[in-house]
Amino acid sequence: DGTSDLARLKPFLYLPTAAPLLQHLLRSLGLVRGQPLEPDPAAVRTFLNLPRNAAALRLARAWVDSSRWNDLAHTPGLQCAAQWPNDPRQGRQQVLAFLQRLPAETWWDLASFIRAVKAHQPAFQRPAGNFDTWYLQDATTGAFLRGLEAWDQVEGALLHFMLQGPLFWLGLLDLGCPDAEQRPVAFRLTDRFWRLWDDQPPSGPESEEEAPPFVIRPDGRITAPPLGSRPLRYQIARFCHWTGRDRRGFHYRLTPTSLQRAGQQGLALDHIRRILQQAARQAIPPALETCLQNWQTAGGQARLDRLTILRVADPAILQTIRRDRAAGRLLLEVLGPTSAAIRPQDWERLANACARLGILLDPLPDN
Repeated sequence: DGTSDLARLKPFLYLPTAAPLLQHLLRSLGLVRGQPLEPDPAAVRTFLNLPRNAAALRLARAWVDSSRWNDLAHTPGLQCAAQWPNDPRQGRQQVLAFLQRLPAETWWDLASFIRAVKAHQPAFQRPAGNFDTWYLQDATTGAFLRGLEAWDQVEGALLHFMLQGPLFWLGLLDLGCPDAEQRPVAFRLTDRFWRLWDDQPPSGPESEEEAPPFVIRPDGRITAPPLGSRPLRYQIARFCHWTGRDRRGFHYRLTPTSLQRAGQQGLALDHIRRILQQAARQAIPPALETCLQNWQTAGGQARLDRLTILRVADPAILQTIRRDRAAGRLLLEVLGPTSAAIRPQDWERLANACARLGILLDPLPDN
């Protein structure tokens, strides 16, 4: 479902709170489809080959034009028991019109901007100007938020969310904070914001010369820098195991399982070598080349299994367990006269089978 799609998406993002909007935009642009979501290869290839700024503008324009993404419905602290009463696109267009009146390359106090909207155009998202007909509630207390006195909790909260949420996530403005531990107090519109209304966005293939190279290590670890080539990172993700992200970039590792998965997708080992060399802009390390050659010759030479060890006090007990049809088939491997390996998920079944044999087992300790 949508919740599981978001859970899959968030670990890959520097701003996990942006995941719901990103999921919506990717779906609306036809870049992902199905349930659970899967990328559309042709659409993704076209999108990734756009210049970085052009791709970002395409996402931003999809948000600007969307009538299905409701910023008010995603504003923290608000809830609505019925259908949300606002026109999301109309309200968004009003906020963008306010911002267009601001001079470029100027920092603005965030709170002062919101106070100015309240003073001069408080009903910017209510065409009828009526503050008593929307049955919105405080998400914490359940209290209804009606009348102009609730403006800060509704319209004010919406403006805070839009400035610190979608507008920031999409690179349309910068936020200024006194320090890393405090909330933003100022904002500045970026060049990308003004290009939203540019009829001639940048076009053409992304310049590989301008993108920093990937780091390919002899042990199979790969780091894709934050501004590295997006098409190459997409390809590397197809045949590598994801290990995490940090300020240095996105981290992957070549593993037997990831190479096997690549083969199932039709990726030949020579193709993988070319992608790695292109990403690193040099020959891959000799030790890694040896690993790839060995894999090509013999497949996975070793594997790690997560197992649980059963230990008994008397070899006769283990023999009794092995002879029993229900219990014995749960033993993966006998390691000695008083020990055997089993899968952790089979422990409860083994304990039940052993109890019928008159043998009690302790539960597995919590991790």
